[in-house]
Amino acid sequence: MFDFDDDEEVESSVIFKQAASDLTSVTNLDSTLSKFGFTKDDRIERRDLVVLFKTVEKDMEKEISSQAHDGEYDGAKEMRLRLTNLRNEFENLQMSAVSLERDDQASLFEKASAAMRSKLDEEQIVMDSEMTAVSDNMINDLNIKHSIQIENLEKEIDRLPRPPIKYSRRLIEMFKAEAGLIKLCEYEEARKVRTVIDRIRPKEEKRFWAAFEAKIELKRANLRETQEGERGRLLEKLKGIMLKERRKKTLDADLLSQRLINHSCDMSHAHNLQKRLKPEMSVKPSALWQNREGYKNTSAALRGQLLLDRVHGKRPGASVHAESLVNRHDFDKSLQDTMKYTT
Repeated sequence: MFDFDDDEEVESSVIFKQAASDLTSVTNLDSTLSKFGFTKDDRIERRDLVVLFKTVEKDMEKEISSQAHDGEYDGAKEMRLRLTNLRNEFENLQMSAVSLERDDQASLFEKASAAMRSKLDEEQIVMDSEMTAVSDNMINDLNIKHSIQIENLEKEIDRLPRPPIKYSRRLIEMFKAEAGLIKLCEYEEARKVRTVIDRIRPKEEKRFWAAFEAKIELKRANLRETQEGERGRLLEKLKGIMLKERRKKTLDADLLSQRLINHSCDMSHAHNLQKRLKPEMSVKPSALWQNREGYKNTSAALRGQLLLDRVHGKRPGASVHAESLVNRHDFDKSLQDTMKYTT
């Protein structure tokens, strides 16, 4: 019907300027749309739909007037009825388009909600893995520190000199008495003193070395106690951090749920207002049908598309990053997706 090249992009407004033949013979919406190359399933903008109807209405009104002047009142009456029914069908199609847009936004909102929840789950998994890594690193650092402290203590113990044995006053007096008796050549008395010394001396040496080992073991016990305290404080610190992260995860999940509820309420309210609109077959509609500036970037009625764009990283007035097509080629090898011709 229209003479366009296959590769030429044509706006709908240009199509309406083309001469559509025999518009007065249309009987319903399907036949009318087919005159312009459309079907009922096509998505047509409201203004374009009005322009299309006005084109048909203009021809039919002219034909009705002509028939009425020629006295063909039955034909004029029948065409007026067809025009009235056609107007009703166009109005229903106009409201149906708005309803389809609402359904599309509801579907997009569900996709955006699922994507946002999935993104939050991924972020929380990353947070958990990072927290686990930090916790393991802190515990490993503490274990290394403790092992170094134990090694240093053992080296310090190994370097300790063996202290001279400190005998009791009684044993020292007996040593002096033995030496005095030997000088006085009282060997029998000296032998008796030596017998007593040999009986007492091992016990005192054993008690002395036991006390010395007890002091060394006390150093180890003090170090173990200090290390256990440090480990306990670290575990308490890690528990506090994990509890804080858990609260943050819960807060983020609750915050996302509440945001989605608020967005859903806003979108439902905007859609309810749209449901109350009355169809207007006018190229310049009333203020109820006119969209404010920035409608496509901030309207609650389009919240599904806006949320989905936000999840995909698109911001109002910004373009989505696309990787260069050059990066997919390996220039060190033969070119991909090409054919080599030989002569």
